[in-house]
Amino acid sequence: MSNAVSIIKIHNVKEAIRHPYAFPGGYPLYAITDDGPICCTCLSVEFKNICYSMNEDLDDGWNVKAIAINYESEILCDSCGNDIEKAYEND
Repeated sequence: MSNAVSIIKIHNVKEAIRHPYAFPGGYPLYAITDDGPICCTCLSVEFKNICYSMNEDLDDGWNVKAIAINYESEILCDSCGNDIEKAYEND
């Protein structure tokens, strides 16, 4: 496995729920699942489903593949449909 590949574990998901902004910098975080992006609020709401999916390595859409920063993209949460907060507004 390459050193560039980051394996997401449940403690990474918990950390994003507890601290939804990256340190340093305060950039807003979100998760990338099998189905798409999920905001940190929905990570908290769906934590049981996410844990089960990650523990069983299921392909049910809840398996978190990455925790990312949204710098300035228009991204909608696949769970709630709300905009995921951006670090910078486009001019």
